[in-house]
Formats: sequence, structure tokens, C-alpha cells
Amino acid sequence: MTKRLLVISLAAFMLLAGWPRFFIFPPPITSVYGDSAGPRYTGTGADDATVGTVTWSSPTNIYADTNYATAALGKSAVSHYLKATNFGFTIPDNSTINGITVTIDRREGNTQAAGGIKDNEVKLVDDTGVILSTSRADTATFWPTSDGIVSYGGVSDNWGETAGFWTSAKINDLDFGVVISVINTKVSGGGAAEDALVDYIQITVTYTPPQPDLTQIHYRWRNDDNNEASASWRKDEDTSMNRTKSVTMRLRVEISNEGFADSSSTAYRIEYATQVGGACGGGDESFAAVPVTATSEPFDIQDSTNLTDGASSTNISSGLTDENATFVAGQVKDTSNETSGITLTTTQFTEIEYALQANTNAVTGTTYCFRVTNAGSTTYFTYSAYPQWTVGEPIMDQKHFRWRNDDGGETSGTEDAGIIRPDTSDVTNNMAITGSACSGAAWCTLDDSVTQPTAGDIADHAAEGTDNELVTVNTGTIDLSGGTVPSIVVWLYATGSENVDLFANDPTNGQTTCASNASVPDPGWVSGTCTFASALSQSDRYQYLFHSLRTSK
Repeated sequence: MTKRLLVISLAAFMLLAGWPRFFIFPPPITSVYGDSAGPRYTGTGADDATVGTVTWSSPTNIYADTNYATAALGKSAVSHYLKATNFGFTIPDNSTINGITVTIDRREGNTQAAGGIKDNEVKLVDDTGVILSTSRADTATFWPTSDGIVSYGGVSDNWGETAGFWTSAKINDLDFGVVISVINTKVSGGGAAEDALVDYIQITVTYTPPQPDLTQIHYRWRNDDNNEASASWRKDEDTSMNRTKSVTMRLRVEISNEGFADSSSTAYRIEYATQVGGACGGGDESFAAVPVTATSEPFDIQDSTNLTDGASSTNISSGLTDENATFVAGQVKDTSNETSGITLTTTQFTEIEYALQANTNAVTGTTYCFRVTNAGSTTYFTYSAYPQWTVGEPIMDQKHFRWRNDDGGETSGTEDAGIIRPDTSDVTNNMAITGSACSGAAWCTLDDSVTQPTAGDIADHAAEGTDNELVTVNTGTIDLSGGTVPSIVVWLYATGSENVDLFANDPTNGQTTCASNASVPDPGWVSGTCTFASALSQSDRYQYLFHSLRTSK
């Protein structure tokens, strides 16, 4: 009972294991494990008379490990091709074919006395049925007299074809296969005839499955002067930058999946390296993560008031060129150097923006390169554009200047604020500042809405106006023709606390002082009396009077 159970169990095991092979027809679909497909049995066996003179009988017997295809060869005879195709491969599209291995179980039927069976040719057949030129035949070794397995090619052997010739589509085609021709090396003597017997033919294909290609394809430097959508651009796309230390800059990087497979979830980390040679990316740079807080590193991540770490990036139309069909939101990073997981299909791209600075550890005049990785791994990454930052000297930009009078100390001198002239269209109520030094200053902006005060009701106007107003009163005392020595009162309405000098100017007298270092309330009126040294002539019409304003600084 125990022996019977053992026999039954062994038979069941053999059947489940796929042995003997004559139970398997048509050929099974072999699963793909890692980067290898096969070994797979042929699905079609045939005699091909392209070479030789001897026909193979029963060529379909090579489907499995059972019976034989046979060629009966006389002395020095060469067989036709025994052609094996239809291996039923299902290698994924866009895989890279690394190598092809052919396995043949064969023997000769008689003895090796005075010679025997040897390989003549072993060649591959492409997807169009063409027998290729490269032969991997072992023309030096006799076939054994009992079943023996021999392999041709290998895991990295493309059988003489250039890289890229073999594709998954060619391997999967029913016409892909192999041919073998043999020769009987016996040339004389009795028993010169020999039989060549082939039991089965298998092919194994090693390949690299289709992979994502996360290409760092564009970059652009930005100023840290606004939010993710509105910050200004420091440089054009894919243009390196020269910038001094201790200035927060923003780097935007575009990643496009240019491969043939979707990426897994990828954590994009920003890294830097000192440039070696004339360009980044020569393989001789040593990259390291940009730290959040630097110790000896030349760069660190900067917390920007304009960004929120981890917030989604948007596809800014004025930013980077879209290099794939669909944008996937990336992230902005200003308190850490690595995003959370982002997945890209073969039609998607993303953009990531980092805030960082060159710190005091950076070397002036040195160029640094930047890249992103998957938490330190460059697997599936391609770098077609490397951001570059050359650390420069601080740029001293002379932006402003101002002239001063030599009439006081560094903190108490005065400066000319401009010339205030009456408007010729309305000399009663309109004055205009024409001096450039007064341009844009709130305390010397005229407001025409302030009514000209009179000698009798100055108090009525003390609260009027929100800007400065310069007016004159008792202008009727000016004798333009009688030759008297007149005086006028000049009033200034100010909205800033200043000490001012007021002057009147005319062609006859030149400059006449009306008030010196007069204190201006905030807001309020200040006045000065201008007493001319000489009478004004008819040519000194009122509209030709103008007043100079000097403020203390």
C-alpha cells in the first residue's frame, strides 16, 4: 500500500511538473521572471532546403522532449536547415533585448569512428522569416552518441546584430526562431552513413523591461519676491546664474517621464556638487543633498515668507516649456529638501521649486551644479539640463544721490527742495513745484484745493488741505510801476514736520530771504515776510516772481 502510494505521488508530481513533454501541445506560455523569458519550446518545426542536400524527417518532433527529427547523411553530406519558429514569446513592448540563448538536445545515431556529425550552421531567423548571417555553430565538436544538450549565444549575445536591432516585437513574432544544419564528417570506409537526431529546440531571451525615464529637462532661477505663481524670474530658462552669498533664491526644475513605463512614487530631493571640468554632468561631480541647516556645506534650504512648504506647484505659462502632454502638480520646498511621493505616467511632467541660498561656506568664483534624485537614488533618472550657480562678489549698485548745502553738520545741514512758481493761468491760487529734489516727497506736494489765505483770516485756513500749499498775500502792495519798495507775505501749508527757509526771487533783486529755519507744524501754516531791497519794475510782473524752498536735513 505504501509503495503504491509512493508511485502514484511520484507520477502526479511528474505530471504537474510538465513531464514528460509529450503531454504539452501546443507549447505552454512561459512566465516572464525578472529580465528573462524562457526557455521556450518551439511551436513549429520544418525542413528548409536553403542549404544542404539532406532533408530532415519528422521536423515537428522537436516540439518537446520525446521523439526526434532525423537527417540520414551519407559521407561528407550536409543537411538542410532544421527550422524552429513560433516560440510564443510575450515580452513587453519597448523592452531592451540583451541576449538570446538557443538550447538544442541532439545526438548522432551511430558511432564516431573515422568521423561523425558536427554542426554546420546555427543561425537566428528574424520576424520576417529571413535567416540572418551570423552563425554560432560549434564546427569543432562531434555530436555525442547519446542525448546531449548544447547552448548557443548567451544572456548578452545579440548574434552579431547591432544594439537595438532586436525588439520585443521581433522576438514575439511567430516567424522568429533558429535554424540548424549539420554535416557528416566521415569521408570513406564502411559505415560512412550517419544519422543526426534532434530531440528539441528551446530559446531563452534575456531583456530589460520597459522603464520610466525621469528626465531633468528644464530649470529656471527665480527671485524670492512673491508667491509660487507670481515671483519674478531671475534668469531665462536653462540659463546659469551668477549670484552672491546669503541671498535667498528659488530654483524651479521640470521633470518629464520620457520613458515607456510609469514611474513609481518618487521623492524628489535637491542635491548640489562642485562643478568639475568645463560643464556639469560629466560623471566626475560628487553630489550631496542640500541640507536644511548647513554645517560645512555651501548651500542650505531657506524658509521663505512667500512659500508654504509642501504646497502644490502650478503650471506657470511664463515659466518652463511643457515637455509632455499633462502637467502633474509638484511641490514647493522651503523648509525641507525632499518632496513627498509623486508619480508620473509616460505622458506626464511635473515642476518642483526649492528656496535655497549660498551661505558663507560657499567659495566665491566657484560654480555649483544641481540635480534632483529619488531620495538619493538616480535609478531611472536622466539629466539633460543641470542648474548652475556661480558664487559671485557682492554687487555694489549706486542707486541714489542728493546734493546738500555746506551750511551745517552731517545731521543738521539743509538742501534745496525746489522752486515753487505761480501758475500763469491763475496766479491767485495755483502754485507748482518745479524742482526735481522735491519730486515724490509728501511734504512738498502742492494741493490746489487749499484756498489762498488773506491777511485778515489766516486762521480760517489753518486746517485746510492735506498736502503742501505755498501762497502769497498782500500782493496788492507790490508797486509794479511806481518805484516803491514793496514787501509781501509768503505762506506755506505743510503736512510734515520740517524746518524750512523761504525765499522770493525776482529779476531786479535776485533772492530775498523771507524766513530762515522756520518751524512747520504738522500740519499747519508757516509764513515769512519778503521785503525787497529795490522797487520792482514793470517787467517784474507777479507771475515772474518765484519762491525757493529749502528744507533742513
